[in-house]
Amino acid sequence: MGYLSNAIGKLSHLTHLSLSGNSWISEIPRTLSNLTQLSYLEINHCNLGGDVPNFTNLTNLIYLNLAYNRLTGSITSFISGLPNLGLLFLAENNFTGPLDFDIFAGHQNLEALSLSNIIKGSLPIPSPSLISYDVEGNGFRGEIPEAFCNATSLKVLNLQFNRLSGEIPPCLFNLSNRLELLALDHNDLHGTIPEAFTSSCKLKFLDLGYNRIEGALPRSLANCSFLEALGLENNIIVDTFPIWLSGLPRLQQISLDSNKLHGPLPPKFGVGFPSLCSIDLSDNQFTGNMSDELFDDLYAMQKLRLQRSEIEVAFRLLGEEMTEQYYLSQRSGSNGLQPGSTYHLVSVDLSNNRLVGNVSDSIRNLTGLQNLNLSYNTLTGGIPFSFSDLAQLQSLDLSHNRLSGEIPQGLTQLSFLSQLDVSYNQLTGPIPQGGQLSTFNNGSFIGNAGLCGCPLSKKCGNPEVRAASPNESSSKEDDDSTDVIGWVIRSMGYISGLVVGVVIGRMISDENHDWFVETFGRRQHKKNKKKKQRGIR
Repeated sequence: MGYLSNAIGKLSHLTHLSLSGNSWISEIPRTLSNLTQLSYLEINHCNLGGDVPNFTNLTNLIYLNLAYNRLTGSITSFISGLPNLGLLFLAENNFTGPLDFDIFAGHQNLEALSLSNIIKGSLPIPSPSLISYDVEGNGFRGEIPEAFCNATSLKVLNLQFNRLSGEIPPCLFNLSNRLELLALDHNDLHGTIPEAFTSSCKLKFLDLGYNRIEGALPRSLANCSFLEALGLENNIIVDTFPIWLSGLPRLQQISLDSNKLHGPLPPKFGVGFPSLCSIDLSDNQFTGNMSDELFDDLYAMQKLRLQRSEIEVAFRLLGEEMTEQYYLSQRSGSNGLQPGSTYHLVSVDLSNNRLVGNVSDSIRNLTGLQNLNLSYNTLTGGIPFSFSDLAQLQSLDLSHNRLSGEIPQGLTQLSFLSQLDVSYNQLTGPIPQGGQLSTFNNGSFIGNAGLCGCPLSKKCGNPEVRAASPNESSSKEDDDSTDVIGWVIRSMGYISGLVVGVVIGRMISDENHDWFVETFGRRQHKKNKKKKQRGIR
């Protein structure tokens, strides 16, 4: 930690300057504008604040990276005089706008742009040379201009987390023969997805989630053989399960939750989908049973895979080739594309549909599974004992169904289980104790009238499964002493009775036998003692 000295401006012949990863408590020195030979300037992740100096003199600057600081002010003030810029990375600062829509029109060599800040206004038009256009997480409003369709060099177009509205220009999908990443999620866009994907489709990531996209899924998506991740969640798509996507050999992640998908699930997910490791179909209207073979042959889920979805975009800078990497994070409401090393969870989410019948026992095959959510359906039967084979499971949600029977003891063997919810079913018996199951509170088990044991307040009725308290032990000892005394007294009574009986028997003659039976035999009544059974409830 320290200050970035003004003396740096005296290095007048400097062409490359990289100070990344330091922790300064100062602003960018104004004297940097004296470095007129500078072509490469990298001061990212340095905690710098304040406005950026006027860089008008740095006409040779090709690479400028000021990302991940606390810089403020307007971008226009310092980039308008940099005609030779090739790469401009200004993400994760506090720059404000608005920007002129043609601010980059004069940058004919600009190939990569990253502007994740709090900039408002209309989207700037990309220059024809742009390969990567990343303005995620700003406040851009209005429609996506059709002029974007002229940016035929684009490989990455990331407009997610803005306030864009209107219809997505249909011609934008025609860029899929070059685009590798198209992220328009978390806006207010509407319209349908056209049948515009040809056999030359290069898309690896397509994310249109959290908009108001309508209509059916375009069947031409089956032409996108490089597709690794498809995100269309939280839209108004009306269709059946797209089993026709199963032929895509690289598809790892499908997020179709919160739409109006309907009809039965396929007999098998595994007919195709050789790389699928995450599928989210929650909050739809799927009906019917889960077949016994539903999860067979999903080979990518049968072992733990530290699988990372990434896209590398190549640029040519100062005669050398460099790459920029983008990672698709695990979908959980509002993650999206993020830099860094983000790995997929192996996950299945079929919650909040209209599924009935038993839980498919074929889930036992998914031994790499980390997240399973079948909540809010109408599933019946028991929790499969084979769930104990899912050794990598971290989260299990079976709540709000009609499951019955006992919770399998084998679940205590799941050492990675950190989230469990079996509430609001018809489960019975004692809650298994030990392992991770002992770490969950009441909320994981409530709504099952037949369940008992810790952490519920309802105790189980079987004394053999309940540890005796000191008072109970003392009472038991007293009872044992009483039982011994009672046994002695009863024994004495039996002996006395035997002697008296023998004497009386000798006194009774054969002729008085019938009278004896008649008099005393009819006074004997059988007493059926009802034994109170204390079962486990």
